[in-house]
Amino acid sequence: MKNLVLLIFLLVSVKNFAQDYSLNKIAKIPDSIANFSELRIYLKPALTNSWQIFRMYQEKENTTWKIELIKKSPDSIKQMEELNSQTNLDVVWLKILQSDILYLPKWESIQYKFKKSKTIELEEGKFIDNYSSVAIMDGIGYEVMIKNNKEFNKILYSNPEGYLKHFENIDELIAFKNLLDTIRNEFGIWKTNNK
Repeated sequence: MKNLVLLIFLLVSVKNFAQDYSLNKIAKIPDSIANFSELRIYLKPALTNSWQIFRMYQEKENTTWKIELIKKSPDSIKQMEELNSQTNLDVVWLKILQSDILYLPKWESIQYKFKKSKTIELEEGKFIDNYSSVAIMDGIGYEVMIKNNKEFNKILYSNPEGYLKHFENIDELIAFKNLLDTIRNEFGIWKTNNK
């Protein structure tokens, strides 16, 4: 049963982001990152047809940063807005890198940390490893692509802030939330009431 829940969860996560290449096409951005430095965050609420793409990029080293938020909802055409920050954008980039987003592992690599109540029980004459786990099916999924010079990472995290409420000490969730908080605080987007 636990495996079935995990399989359903993974299928929903994959389905939500299987269309990234078509999102890039709609947003008129390339599928791969060719800029010197770039951060892309694809935000997709689980149960809607809306999405957003945050982009911060520098085409060549020591050139001007560009920041965009591209939005699409079921009842509207694609909208793009340029964003600004009160903070020097080189400093913002360093804050983003301080979140360790370049080094965060794939979601599948940390799912073992989502087990609770681990016990060993005797069942029908055999000892079994018994645990409960948390699987959040609703919420916001994020796919992140980041390139800094020659370093690159691409990860997909499914509702990391929801999981962080259940697992407050998982480093990867804390780091991901730090990234999101930096984006929220510096650019005034994706504000939430639950800190």
